[in-house]
This record gives sequence, structure tokens and C-alpha cells, in this order.
Amino acid sequence: MAVAVLALPLALVARSLAGSLSATYSTFAAPTQVSGSAADYGTNPAHPANKAVAGANFTPTGPNNGTATHVVLTLDLPTDVPGPTTDDPSPIVVTSCPSHAHVNSVTKVVTCTIANVKNGTTATLVVEFTVPPVQAQESWQINGNATFDIGRGKTGEHNTIPASPVGAVTFYPPKSSAAGTCAPLANPANSLSVEDKPTQKGATVSFGAGDPSTGLPCTPAQVSIDPAQVPGAQTPGSWQLDVAPLQNGALGSAVLTIDDIPRHVDPATMPLYEVLAGGTLVQILPCVDGAMPNPSAHVCLTGQQASDEDGDADGVVFDVNFVATDFDPRITS
Repeated sequence: MAVAVLALPLALVARSLAGSLSATYSTFAAPTQVSGSAADYGTNPAHPANKAVAGANFTPTGPNNGTATHVVLTLDLPTDVPGPTTDDPSPIVVTSCPSHAHVNSVTKVVTCTIANVKNGTTATLVVEFTVPPVQAQESWQINGNATFDIGRGKTGEHNTIPASPVGAVTFYPPKSSAAGTCAPLANPANSLSVEDKPTQKGATVSFGAGDPSTGLPCTPAQVSIDPAQVPGAQTPGSWQLDVAPLQNGALGSAVLTIDDIPRHVDPATMPLYEVLAGGTLVQILPCVDGAMPNPSAHVCLTGQQASDEDGDADGVVFDVNFVATDFDPRITS
């Protein structure tokens, strides 16, 4: 997947039903793969609630130069977002709305009311929410709509457009092949771990404080293992590392493991590849003083050694650094 967790999708143009003003409205989730909170998150301070964000972008687009007035943005969160608890008193928090926001804690619908939005400017609604504990994988669409007047200074000429495209999020139970979080923005040390028994692959991703310029209240990050065989790779499956931009352009790091590798392969020299668009494999090179070896690289090796998971030293561990940007590296071996 080369789609960033922070990429706020461009909406299709939805023409208004009255007048000549058009607008776009789109929703998003970050990250798109999220770990469910621990079952006792609400009462055990050692197990804080896991967080994610959802949001929407509204832009009047013309063709005239008018202003959208009496704008109401609606965002539908997953209905199983939990209610307040002792240790998590605010499971739904609006962190960005240009004017007045309202949260319906029963329906899990968030609205943002704005007096006017000028043609060509974007109004953004961002909501941080608690991820519920889950026993099985759950997928949700982040639906919503925008209503507005055509900007003639009066009401009654309402337009309603549904979100398009629509964001989506998937919640994962413990010990899944995917995990994600939106870590507190200033947290200096964060980590995510996954394992996938069919491919015998595992991963632990570590990252620091997020970049405040993203406009989000937290740092979205996710890691997953795709079991599909990548043509040209020696082992099944691939790792996907997705972390939003970090403070001062810092790199993320990961420990990638394979419990068993082909007998004829030397773990000390086994190649690791970045999978580019179209499936092209590019061998990952050693880091230079911890940094990328060339401007086109997104991942570099800081270490590689045999592992002894089951006593016969037939696995391998790769230590890598990767660029935390809107490009999400996919890696195989």
C-alpha cells in the first residue's frame, strides 16, 4: 500500500442542487488499520485507551466566486465507539472545527457548523476517538454529508452533498497481522508489534514525537504483514510500515523478523527489498550514519543477523530505519 495514513483524499465535485455554487466533501481516517483498546482500558491506568482520528474536508469550488453559507458538516463515527469511563472521560473529542462543534454521544455523529466558507478555501473537521475493544476484525466507513446555502445572504436555498470519497477504518483484535494507533503527538517513544504465523514474519515499529504541522492531534502509525507472495521474493509475505511525519524529520525504525528461512540462504547476507509501485524490487542498502544512503531510498539497514527462535538458528532479524512521510514503504525478503 502506497497510500499515506495522512493523505486527505480529494473529493469528487458534487454540484449543488440550487444556484451555481459547487463544493467537494470528503472524509478520512488515520490510521486506517487500528488496534482495539484493551478490554480493561477504562479502569486500568496501565492499559490506556487506544486512539484514532477521523475527519472531513469541505471546499466550495465555484464556478462562481460565491461563498458557501450556513455550512453544516456531518461526520458519522463507528457506532461502537465507547462511552465515557473513569480513565477515559472523553472518548470523542473534536480537535479541529472552524466554529461550533457538537458531539452526539449516543449516535456517534459529530457536526461542525460554520457561518461561511469562501470559494476555494477548505474547512476541516478533525475528531479524535477511542477505539473500542474488539474480539474480531471490524471494518467501518466514515460516512457524512455537508449542507450549505449558495451564499446569497439568505437561507432556504439548501444544498446537501454526501461525502465522496469516503474514508474507512478497520479495528483489529490482539495478536493480529495488523496494528495501529494515533499516539499522543509529543510522546518521544512509541511502538507497535505484529506477527503472522502463516508467513512466519513479525515486526516491531518504533517512532518518536509527531510533526505538529500535520494539523492532527496525534501521530497516526500502523504496521501490517500481507501474506501474499511478492514475485521475485524468497519468502512469502511483505511488511508494510506506515508512520506519519515525525518532529524535525526524524526517521522511524523497525525490527523485522522471519522465524524460518530457506535452508540454502545465509541469514547474514539474505537480501531485503523495498517493493515499489508495479512490484519492482529494489534491494535495501545499509544506512550511512543512520540515514538513507541516497535521496531515492525510503528504507535502509542498520543491522542484520541470524535468529534462534526455535533453537536451530534458521531465522533472520533485520533492523531498519525508514522515512516517516506520506510514502509508506513495503518490504519483503
